Amino acid sequence: YEKQNMSLDVKYDLQKRTFFSVGFDQEDMKREHREVKDQNEKTLKLAFGHNSENANYMLSLTQSKRRFDSYDFTVPFHGVTPNAQIPLLRKYDEANRDRKSLGFMASYYPTDKWVVSTSFNRGVDDFIDSQFGLLEDNHYNVGLDLDYRLDNRSSIYTFVNFEKYQSKQKGRQWSPGGVGDPYDVSAAIDETSNWNFDNEDKYKTYGIGFKRILKPNKLSMDLSFSRSESDGNGGFFSLVGSDEVDSNPFEPADFSEMDDTQLDSFKLNLKYKTSKDREVILGFRNEKFENKDFTRPSVNVPTTSSGSTQ
Repeated sequence: YEKQNMSLDVKYDLQKRTFFSVGFDQEDMKREHREVKDQNEKTLKLAFGHNSENANYMLSLTQSKRRFDSYDFTVPFHGVTPNAQIPLLRKYDEANRDRKSLGFMASYYPTDKWVVSTSFNRGVDDFIDSQFGLLEDNHYNVGLDLDYRLDNRSSIYTFVNFEKYQSKQKGRQWSPGGVGDPYDVSAAIDETSNWNFDNEDKYKTYGIGFKRILKPNKLSMDLSFSRSESDGNGGFFSLVGSDEVDSNPFEPADFSEMDDTQLDSFKLNLKYKTSKDREVILGFRNEKFENKDFTRPSVNVPTTSSGSTQ
């Protein structure tokens, strides 16, 4: 592929400590051996910020539109008969998409010892022309950081962050020449062989740390522990028909244990300054990862609400 990016950003100081900025980005991509040959995305960015003696904050808005010239679903399977791809499927990295995002960041200094920082981000992706594949992808995250200076050489800090992702997909169970075949048997968009999948992932990260200057202008230490937890859920929906008209004539099971993980991380960094422009960093990290997933108990995963395997 070949990709070209152009950007323009303008910042204007409304007052001594208040600013407004506007920006424009454009990305052009040309691909080979993919469904989309030429693709273009335009992004408009707006931001407003203020800095004072005891607080800083910034609000940002972004909106982008991605479009392709044409979508040829036969390209990856050139010369293959029958084609193995649904004609109305639009792959998420090539599909026409409208994206909107809102962001907010703030830091507050109530005293000379405390620093309080918070952030919020909200994003919405709408795949406007997709009838199969990824249809929507929405997310938000919220974060809070606290830093307290114990003395001139030591400080402690803690943080917590929460993220949530939600997406909607649509697909079809089919085989060439069989029930649900979008070319010969079931050309309609809405068929009982279709399925919808709603996915939700939640992430929670929190931790604590301690910083200490062991020797001024020479040696410092950063010790921290963090835990990241994820909780995923997936829900299927599919109309149930007879074997003659439905390639998946059963009610699919939901997945309540999906992407369920826990990661504990312990880190120690020692920084030694050997000269004015040179330093050596020694780091140690220990991690423990646990995974709880619907595929672990058995190779045969129940796929129907009655517990049977299809």
